[in-house]
Amino acid sequence: MKNNKVIAVLLIMIVACAIFTGCSWFGGGDDSSNPFAKKVDVNFHNGDSVSTETITVGKEHTATVPVKNGYYMVGYFTQPEGGEKYFDECGRSLSVWSKDYPTDFYAQWASISGLKLYDINEQGETREYSYNGLSPTVQIVYTLEEFPKIALKGNLNKQVSVKISYRIKETDGNTDEWYFRVYDGTGSSAEIIYAADYEKQHGDYVTQNIAFTCEARLLNSGKICVLISSDYSFAKFYIKDFTMTVEFV
Repeated sequence: MKNNKVIAVLLIMIVACAIFTGCSWFGGGDDSSNPFAKKVDVNFHNGDSVSTETITVGKEHTATVPVKNGYYMVGYFTQPEGGEKYFDECGRSLSVWSKDYPTDFYAQWASISGLKLYDINEQGETREYSYNGLSPTVQIVYTLEEFPKIALKGNLNKQVSVKISYRIKETDGNTDEWYFRVYDGTGSSAEIIYAADYEKQHGDYVTQNIAFTCEARLLNSGKICVLISSDYSFAKFYIKDFTMTVEFV
């Protein structure tokens, strides 16, 4: 009899706990912390192929993003055209998963042409550089964000347009030549994408505009580095209004 009372008390405690925690172990609420949470198989249609992934109800999910040369994925939708969007361009679900959600989704695509990998605008900002024991050098590094990195993956054979503009002024020194370089990444293994030299520019700010095209594969490291340096060790100079756009042609 005593054992029956103990069992009854334990059952009451379990039920009360379930009620206060959203009844997640009894089919309701957020199942994200439940090791026995419902899992569903979801089909992702990528044009020529279909992949299946298992999603846990009550959790967010990131699906594998397919690649298609000349295009980038806009997202996964409930229909091949139109329909409702459930996953973004990075494959991330737009909400935690519900057991009532559909189980078939379709990739939709857009042309890669005109898509920007980098879009930097530092209008109004000024960088100052001066003697540091070597030739004064500015190294401006930007890291590719998640979505452009995914879009780049399937389009390494495409051409990209690079446009860089900045204003430069030397106030202390006697520079005869400026060196301008663009690298894919940083460090000793970085590859030069573009190189140019410019004659001395003393006095007020002078605008430099650089434009070139290259293969997208040259940006595959996920970082781009712009390096500007003087051939005069004691130079003091300023870089102002730096802008850069890199986009698919």
